[in-house]
Formats: sequence, C-alpha cells, structure tokens
Amino acid sequence: MPSPSPSKGKKRYYSAKTKLSVVMEHKKGTCSAYATAKRHGIQPGQLNRWIQHLPQLKQAVSKRPSKLTVSEGPKVAAPALEAAVLEYCGTLRDSDIAVSTNMLIVKALSIDPTFCGGIRKRLFHWVYKFMERHTLCIRRPTRQGQKKSNHLTQVMNDFVGNLSRRFLPFGTLEDVPMDRVVNMDETPVYFEPKVHTTISKKGATTVSARVCSTHNPRVSVCLAVTATGKKLPPYVVFKGVPGARIDASLEKILPANVFACCQKNAWLDDPTTEEWMKKVWQPFAGEGGPSLLLLDDYKCHKQPKFTREVAKLGSELEIIPGMYFVYFSL
Repeated sequence: MPSPSPSKGKKRYYSAKTKLSVVMEHKKGTCSAYATAKRHGIQPGQLNRWIQHLPQLKQAVSKRPSKLTVSEGPKVAAPALEAAVLEYCGTLRDSDIAVSTNMLIVKALSIDPTFCGGIRKRLFHWVYKFMERHTLCIRRPTRQGQKKSNHLTQVMNDFVGNLSRRFLPFGTLEDVPMDRVVNMDETPVYFEPKVHTTISKKGATTVSARVCSTHNPRVSVCLAVTATGKKLPPYVVFKGVPGARIDASLEKILPANVFACCQKNAWLDDPTTEEWMKKVWQPFAGEGGPSLLLLDDYKCHKQPKFTREVAKLGSELEIIPGMYFVYFSL
C-alpha cells in the first residue's frame, strides 16, 4: 500500500532557512529527490521548486531566515522616508536611547505630514511592517545604564546644530522669524508650596510646621513664549470631570485671555492637548506666516492626530529629546 500523501492533513509552512537546509542536504547526499522529500514529509515537486529557487532562497535567508516565501512582495511606497526613519532609529540605538513605535511614526510624519494619510490605524500598520522588513522588534532592556554627561552634551549639540541649520538659506525654517518660534511647557502648580523653612524661637528643640498631605492639590499650567519674549495666553488644567459643573463654570470666572479646562487628574492628556491647540495655538498660527512649535517629549505631543492638525496650520513641530527640555527652554 502506498504511503499517504504528505500534502494531506493540516497545511504546513516552511521558512526560507528550513527550505535551504533541505535543499543543501539533498545536494550533499546521494539520495533521489523523492527519497529526500519523503524523509521530510514534503512532495517531490515541492523540493524540485526549492532547488530551482536556490539563489533566491540564499538571498532570502541572508535578509530574514524566517521568511516563508522568496518573493520580494509589494514594493515599499516611500523608500526614501523609510531609509531616513531607519537611520534615525539606528542613530538612537547606537547611543542606547530607547525607541518606541510612536517615535518612529512622529519621525515619519515630520518628513512627510501626509504619509499614510495621517490615519492612526494605517500608521501603526506601517510601523510594524517597517520593523518586520528591517528585522526590528520590541524588546525589554537587559541592561540599563545612566546617561553620561558627555552623552547629554552630544545630544544637546546635535539637536541645536540640526535645528540651527534649518534656519539657514534653503533650510525648511528659513522663512520663520524669531517672533514665530514658540516654546511650550507644562508645569504643575501646587495649591500649597512645600515648606522648607519657618521662623521659630532660638534654641527651640522642636520646630513644627503643618503641611499639606502627600495628596497636595495642584493644577497643570501650559505656558508658551516666543523667542522674542512674547507670551501666549496661559492654559490651566484643573482637576474635575470634563463637561461637568466645574468645567462649565470656568469660562465665567476666568480673566480675559486665560483658558482652562478640567481633567480627572489635572494632567495634560490627548483631549486637553488638542483643546490647547484649538484655543491657544490655532489663533497664534492663524495670524499668518510660518511658525515653529517646540514641545517636550510627552506622549500626547506625539499623537498622529495632534501632529497632523499642527501641520495643517502651517506650523513645524519639533520634539525636544526627553530629559533635555530644561536645557532648551527659551
């Protein structure tokens, strides 16, 4: 009775590395293609096709051993953009700086604001395919080291140098005047400042001071200023439920040219960042002329929707590297 066909049952998939090893085993041995195929549970015709595609198999294994086909697949839509993003990722990793998928997406949008139509779902689909094409993956750090002072200096010099060159003739920021360069930062403001000293009797063995609990109430304040010193309207984030009683009454009690909203933790998140853009940045950017917005490395500043809306206003968005914002504040 003939043996059952290897193709019956559950379909199996073979990586390029496995295919190449089977082909090389057949070439080194004296067995027929039929015997080799039977030993590995594949059809003889399947093995013959692998032998015909030996050069392509070797090339596929050199690029990505886990690849299932020798086909190149569809061409990359934006090869120049991908090359720039790959170089950016490599530069950061060479310096042991952590890289996230959001950082790669922001870099791609900074090169081409219309990339993937700016649609979040398409951008994340692209970034994971990009990682797969270039044998990248998300890993947990196996070793963490403190950033050295010389590394800090290098990052600052690189950032300032690259930004300064963009203001030179033929640069992307050549037409941006200094009164259109804006730096925005969020800072917590506590209702009661931390007590460091107090006045007391000389020689007292115990000096007591009542302080607020560890849950000291606070607000977040977004302050923006141009390179020439002009201040944009402040934006305050109070703790509260968006759209509820406190949020609805803010407009009545706030002074002119001050904006505010509520967030459950008094933090700046995606919705509050978008509100800041609509109430503070949009009127400023709409005054005419190109502009540059410098922001710190927060997740809400790198969301595709926010970066896309900023680009629509004719503004360049530059994210200051994490932990270095204090050194670049205007």
